[in-house]
Amino acid sequence: MKICFYFTKQTLCNRSFSQADVPLVAYQAGLSFNMDLNSPFRWTPKIQKIEQTPEFLKKMKYFQRLTVMEDHHYSELIDTFLFEALKNTDFDYYYDYKCESNTYCPFYGDIPFLIYNKVNKYPIIPVMRTKPINAFTLVAKEREMLITEPVAAGLWALTNSQVQKLDKVRMLQTDGNHWRMLELCKNERFKKTGIYCQEKDSYSKIYYDYQVQQVILGLIRYSLNQMDEKEQALNLIYDFVDERRYLTHEGAPPKATAKFWKFVPQSIKNFFF
Repeated sequence: MKICFYFTKQTLCNRSFSQADVPLVAYQAGLSFNMDLNSPFRWTPKIQKIEQTPEFLKKMKYFQRLTVMEDHHYSELIDTFLFEALKNTDFDYYYDYKCESNTYCPFYGDIPFLIYNKVNKYPIIPVMRTKPINAFTLVAKEREMLITEPVAAGLWALTNSQVQKLDKVRMLQTDGNHWRMLELCKNERFKKTGIYCQEKDSYSKIYYDYQVQQVILGLIRYSLNQMDEKEQALNLIYDFVDERRYLTHEGAPPKATAKFWKFVPQSIKNFFF
């Protein structure tokens, strides 16, 4: 069952982001659990890696020296990545942003980090924090990263952005070491990436892997939906490669294949082609 963001009023009881269940989230967002939320397909955005600054690398060494990662350390790790990725941009972020339900969204709660545009001071990208993931396989990791919380927060951001006439909103979900991005549109379309993490280490400690750090910084920057010159050039290159891949003529079929189809009845050819 699908709803309209503008004309359907909310009649269900309000729930916090953490208490949002799959049926309610799917109903409010106009999505299907199997075809959208639990879809096996993954979105692969064209991310431009970002080089770390010396201050960022120094902070990573600080996390490497810690013998035990406590709760506030994970928040500090997320804060470090956001601060580094949003440097020299028009974006900043709030801490523990309190959200209230509205006519079109029954969800409320606190968003640990909410990225906003400093020009218009309007919330844009919810960054939802999940509990530390201890699983070792990607399937188990995705099972621990509950998809309902970021989608509920994204629905809140989308319905609260009607003045800005936004047609989509992106969300980030992380525990500090694992990151993924999701996108929710008003035309009832939904996309999600896979989980970006350190795969060589069983515990996926991202502060040991410099290449994954660059990918995560690029992922955060990509979520802003404001590409710089390098990202625009990369996007054009990939579009050109994709276009040539599907338009290039592969050549005539081998003689044996052509000879075989020459004697096949036309009815069978029509069945296959």
